[in-house]
Amino acid sequence: MPTGNRRAESYWRAYSSLEDLIVLSDTKKRRRRILIVSNLFPPHVLGGAEVVARRQALGLAASGHDVIVFTGRIAENADARGRLDREDDDGMVVWRTSVTSFEASDNFRNDRVAEHFRAILNSEQPDLVHFHNMAGLGMHLIPLARRRGISVVVTLHDLWGLCYRGTKLRDDGSICGNTEECGTRCSASIHPHDLTHSVPMRLRRDYIVWCLGHASALVSPSASLADAYVQAGAAQRDRTFVISNGIDLRPFRELKRVPSAAIRFLCVAYMGEHKGIPDLIEAAKRLSDDVSLKGRWSLTIAGDGHLLGDTQRQIVDWGLDETVHCLGRVPRDRIIELMSASDVIVLPSRWPENEPVSLLEAMAAGMAQLATDVGGIGALIEQGKTGTLVPPWAPDRLAEAMRAYIDAPERAREEGERNVARREGYTEEAAVARLLDVYEDVLADPRLLPNEPMVLCAGGAPSREIADAVQTLHQTEDEVGAGRRVRLLWYDWLPADAWADAAAFWNWSEDIDFAAVLQAVRWGLPIIVSAECKPLSVVGQMFGGVCAVESVADVRGLLASVAVDPAALPRAWNPRGAADMLATIAPQASFHIPCPDIWP
Repeated sequence: MPTGNRRAESYWRAYSSLEDLIVLSDTKKRRRRILIVSNLFPPHVLGGAEVVARRQALGLAASGHDVIVFTGRIAENADARGRLDREDDDGMVVWRTSVTSFEASDNFRNDRVAEHFRAILNSEQPDLVHFHNMAGLGMHLIPLARRRGISVVVTLHDLWGLCYRGTKLRDDGSICGNTEECGTRCSASIHPHDLTHSVPMRLRRDYIVWCLGHASALVSPSASLADAYVQAGAAQRDRTFVISNGIDLRPFRELKRVPSAAIRFLCVAYMGEHKGIPDLIEAAKRLSDDVSLKGRWSLTIAGDGHLLGDTQRQIVDWGLDETVHCLGRVPRDRIIELMSASDVIVLPSRWPENEPVSLLEAMAAGMAQLATDVGGIGALIEQGKTGTLVPPWAPDRLAEAMRAYIDAPERAREEGERNVARREGYTEEAAVARLLDVYEDVLADPRLLPNEPMVLCAGGAPSREIADAVQTLHQTEDEVGAGRRVRLLWYDWLPADAWADAAAFWNWSEDIDFAAVLQAVRWGLPIIVSAECKPLSVVGQMFGGVCAVESVADVRGLLASVAVDPAALPRAWNPRGAADMLATIAPQASFHIPCPDIWP
């Protein structure tokens, strides 16, 4: 492919090789102020996504751009929760706020963080904001920036935007085939700290998707992850780009491999079920039971996690401790040493991985790759040439693949050499150049804000019947609306100007939130209520704009009709008269001085 100036390609043509490297045009050489946002950031945390965020930030700075970082720290006490600290990291300014919860009920929005973020936008005045992992900081930072007219790029590091667990693994360990079934298969509701009651899980998912819709562009390190978001309706094809995170090849270019007569397997992973650690130990047991293999192989496991202690005890109990070594957490330089003295990287994941750093670094280190064929892993391994793919949840197949390397040691060496030959296509420099291509694309064409139909929800705790109707609404939407969706959003999670985009307002319980209903009437929104909600029904009879429903089935049909036609519901013919009447009948407690809005 000839090089030259061109726009970033959409996700179906992934940036994945050195020949795609774009020579920066004069436009791209303009100095930009780029704000990098990541929920955590080194040196406090050294996870894969955090390391990627820092390396890309340093790469952008090295390319001549002004880079600022907004990140979080885990709040250790109440006094730390309101702090915003300024640090320096290799010449970059790092603003660090406090993250108070990683629980699914609260990790998607945080008002205090939003206040700090708004202050940073005011003081730093970035041209573009690039978001990485957002759990704990809150997805509402995306529309906060975008509604100020700032271009926004979001890197998808995992499935967190589709699955509150981030893994798509159900309680029985199976992979979820439909992320809209969260409420019926995994967790029916969440209880945010700022609400007095729980709300259906769908509201969390719809809110995250609505926030993602504000991004000027989404970046995914793997086509598999991009496909998952597009197919779930959480991303648009023409806004989604596949760009490898890349790796720092400097530690590997001068790496000297340590020879051995035995085949040495290495697993670098979080010690958890979703990484397939139980399957790896079971496979090692099968190999250990074959006395003909004694002394011909070894397995080293590096990583921390909740299964660490149990795994170390199991290794001893099963008599594997002479061959299998579980080290726990090790520093990065030690991992590189382990790779130089290992032949095959093993990653037996059960969940759909994105772009595992361990596989990229093993490629750079000249190791063969052995992993399960889930998520984006298959795109990193050329079967039979650079490594081996096996099914997940299959320790017997994993053991067979490991034995194949033991029986033919030269195979690992040959596959490792092929990996070294292709590692230059995954450099961090190439990744940064491709990101800059996307940046300039969205700065030139920031794209429109999302226009999916929204229904704002309010009221007290929903009844079991209403909650079930919300969780299964996607089934009615498939039947009535040919798959089109309406976004159900808690009214108080949105900035004031977003109310103008809503299709309707739904007070789902007999408890009336008069302040919210009054705001909906002033915006001229159709109001959906139960026929038993007499005050609002009377308002509707006098001024129109109120849809009083008799049954849960009516609610489901009404919401699904909004997905098809956002203008399907009648609006009040006299919103001012309806607002005056509501103000007359509302209890005194409904009138209060509101707290300052955190939105611009």
